[in-house]
Amino acid sequence: MSLPLFQKQSEQVVTRDLVRPETCQAYLREFGKAIDSPSLLVTASQFSKWYARALACSALELQTTNGRGLDVSLEKTVIHVDLEGGKWKQNIEMSCCKPVKSSWEDTVYHVFHDHLTPIWRTINKVTKIPMPILWENTAVRVFGLYEKKLAKNADAILQGQLKKDLHYLVHEAPGDLFGEPCNPLYPFYTGDAGARRRKTCCFYYKTGSGTYCSSCPKGCLKS
Repeated sequence: MSLPLFQKQSEQVVTRDLVRPETCQAYLREFGKAIDSPSLLVTASQFSKWYARALACSALELQTTNGRGLDVSLEKTVIHVDLEGGKWKQNIEMSCCKPVKSSWEDTVYHVFHDHLTPIWRTINKVTKIPMPILWENTAVRVFGLYEKKLAKNADAILQGQLKKDLHYLVHEAPGDLFGEPCNPLYPFYTGDAGARRRKTCCFYYKTGSGTYCSSCPKGCLKS
């Protein structure tokens, strides 16, 4: 891929290029402009929240509801950016291959060890954002998937499955499945969903919104 990025109304970024520091930085600079971000660090945090939900949560939801895994290899996953009308719209397009029956160990390994963790490390390198922020942004999305989105209209059977799968992701999956020394989701699983406060700030208040997230530790101090 040649730089600079986004010279056309529609662009595609193969996610393996986000592991390359120069491409990752160029992408984040353009994304930062779209969200009125004051710095690469703030941009990195906002991007990680979107990416964790779009990539990781999509794969985890399919594993929970169908016992199947998606092909989320870096080479077969693309971020499509549409700049038509001066507005930034982005979505992830994964391999069109049919989802296959997969174990939880394989899904966690492919989603995190092979995909998310390498990108998080590159983002950490080029923006200096602390890894705990990236992992708590990920954890918040994962917890929300199981405790809110999927639980909303779940019957008793699905409720049991959600609790079982979230317990595995937080308490049983070892760090090596994530490509980390320890399970990176576990430290952020504190208290009940309704009372849980973040340990780190995602810097959302520094974007054009100017508001704090409901569970922000800084916002809590302001109230």
